[in-house]
Amino acid sequence: MRYISFILTVLLLIIIGINACAPQPESISPPATTISVFNTVLNHKALAQAKSGIEARDSLYVIPFQLLEFQVGEAMELSPPSVMDKENPPPSGDMHDYTSMGPYWWPDPDAKGGLPYIRRDGVVNPERAQFDKVPGATMAEAVRAFILMYYFTGDEKYAQKATEFLKVWFLNPKTRMNPNLNYGQFIPGRSDGRSVGIIESRNFVFLTEYEPLLKSSTYWTDADHEQFKSWMTEFLDWLLTSELGQEEQARVNNHGSWCDYQLLALSQYCGNHEVGREVAASIQGNRLEKQIEESGQQPEELERTKSYSYSVFNLSALVRSAILADNYDIDLSHHNGGNSALKQAIDYLIPYALGEKNWEHTQISSMDGSNEKMIFLLAYSQSKWPDERYKLALKNLSNTYPESAYLLTTQAFVNTNSGQKIEEKK
Repeated sequence: MRYISFILTVLLLIIIGINACAPQPESISPPATTISVFNTVLNHKALAQAKSGIEARDSLYVIPFQLLEFQVGEAMELSPPSVMDKENPPPSGDMHDYTSMGPYWWPDPDAKGGLPYIRRDGVVNPERAQFDKVPGATMAEAVRAFILMYYFTGDEKYAQKATEFLKVWFLNPKTRMNPNLNYGQFIPGRSDGRSVGIIESRNFVFLTEYEPLLKSSTYWTDADHEQFKSWMTEFLDWLLTSELGQEEQARVNNHGSWCDYQLLALSQYCGNHEVGREVAASIQGNRLEKQIEESGQQPEELERTKSYSYSVFNLSALVRSAILADNYDIDLSHHNGGNSALKQAIDYLIPYALGEKNWEHTQISSMDGSNEKMIFLLAYSQSKWPDERYKLALKNLSNTYPESAYLLTTQAFVNTNSGQKIEEKK
């Protein structure tokens, strides 16, 4: 239950940055950090701007920073999660193998023992918390929060905690996860593991964007970095060569999109640019042309019971991949004379995010969290297709979600509170 409570608290820290076309700073302070020549989704220019804004007590940055500070304070009390903590071993018998249950699968009330489980799309079975998904997401989100606090404050206690979590999950031979997802999203009575479980490893891949900010900490050594990179390299190899990995990449919905992002991010982090370039070159044909209609609708996502949420979710993966594809001079934002499928899809969602139209498809949960994620998509839009509409939409959403962590990691500098100084408490 502790993990569930924390995961709900820390969901606001699903922190996604926008990478502008401008060159990245040579160093970030504090502390000084070497940045790869390949740009990541995490926007270092935006981070530096946010740090300056926090120091200047600008409310645009102070308000989300205060929420981050509160959430990190709670996370500091957690023990590092491990794959060894789950209640039952995977089919391999090796507790180091990551195991998760399909979220929308439930016991069949008409079958003996409830087997095989049946699907209720969009409704999460709480049995899922018995395995590695919740601890793994908790670990990843907490580490990203610790690293951000370390960057913004320079306080080594946050780097120490991030290091502790990373070592338990990835490095310590007694507690580390094996670099595979052979048993992701299993279904009782149906399957020991499925390719769709690979979408969960995006939480681990996000960490490749943040880990470089730890490099000058006294707690995160060069040897730690090399071990972490080695784990990611092994996982990339599994993703490329396993039957499950190849099956996931072939999917034509959000699963395929998030698989592409993982392949791109890992190949760039691990230095396998041949793979990265191949994936980047495939996105236009394999994703944008197949997943997005001229209207901007995403048919595969509209079939879901959380159709708005999945539409935003899929676009978040596609935009992340577009940012990384820029590293290979593949600009997915300006094909078809600038009328790209990405632009069409984002434009389609804007009136619903702003409440100007009522969503006409099935959405069994609140749209609130997905509306907040639109800050990320709109910041990308404004960087690629500058337009007053995007600026106004960003202003609206950043005022609606003034505590959003996206305001610390994207260049969405449109909040009407910006420039208002918050006085230090005496």
